Amino acid sequence: MSILFIVSPSYGQWAATYGGYNNDWASSIQQTSDGGFIVAGYYSSYYLSFPYEIGWGHWVLKLRPDGTVEWQKAYEGVGAESIQQTKDGGYIVAGATRSFSPEGFEIHHLLVLKLRSDGAVEWQRAYGGNNFDRSSSIQQTIGGGYIVAGWTNSFGRGDDDFWVLKLRPDGTVEWQKTYGGGSFDGADSICETSDKGYIVAGHTGFGIRGDLWVLKLRPDGAVEWQKAYGGINHDEAESIQQTSDGGYIVAGKTASFGRTPKTLDFWVLKLNPDGSINPSCNYFVIDTDASGIDSNATILDTNADVRDTNADVRDSNAIPQVSPIKVMVTDVPVNILCP
Repeated sequence: MSILFIVSPSYGQWAATYGGYNNDWASSIQQTSDGGFIVAGYYSSYYLSFPYEIGWGHWVLKLRPDGTVEWQKAYEGVGAESIQQTKDGGYIVAGATRSFSPEGFEIHHLLVLKLRSDGAVEWQRAYGGNNFDRSSSIQQTIGGGYIVAGWTNSFGRGDDDFWVLKLRPDGTVEWQKTYGGGSFDGADSICETSDKGYIVAGHTGFGIRGDLWVLKLRPDGAVEWQKAYGGINHDEAESIQQTSDGGYIVAGKTASFGRTPKTLDFWVLKLNPDGSINPSCNYFVIDTDASGIDSNATILDTNADVRDTNADVRDSNAIPQVSPIKVMVTDVPVNILCP
């Protein structure tokens, strides 16, 4: 399986696949300052060792504006979830790496790679405990450090909890906190806000079947406000950003409010700066009471292999008439839940 991109740069549309003989896919992409693109994801088409043990890895490709590959590298690990160009022209990548507990069980640590502009590793660190800990989102902050969000099963109140780490520019921890209750909670997106705090979104088990959960954090990680949004079925956030009016826009999925009961639909919410929405919508807004808990994750310097990859790069022909990858105009009804 190959990664497929369809983008529209200033000088024309193009589509291309990138991949080898196994499952490869992208998780995050961003346009870079030179007009090209940086993309990261999962790569299982390279060999970790002789005799050819297939393993997962972080895969990062730097693309030129026309989609051709400037460079591509695989980094040993589980896979990359988030990438962003940094102020120095390099890149910050968040994902996970595997290791083993003292009892011999496989565990995952949150992994952050700081790459130079050519993909070489400037530094790399793993953060975690004796269970499964993963990242989902990373962003460079105004001060030059990094804010990372994901989930942890090693720390917190129980099961999976939101896990947020504020890192200094060298990857050392400024602070780290878990947020959660007694059920499964996980963060999927985080960004710095105009007041130098943070907004983080994901899912929580506070509701009957799991709700979309948003927390507004102060610069030190303390909770300013937190709200869950949902109905009688599973609802979850995938991405959040602050808007120009100081509020927030959230995108995710809902099985509670879609066209067909218990099937997933896109769900988009426009929130006020305090997390509220129109009063007529409050039937699915819940104030939550999960506290921020200082976590005490072990920080490990990692030594992942950095390998040049040689994946096939193929131009595809994504034209509706002739390509198996059809571009279709959809006619999905919009279900406005409230004004």
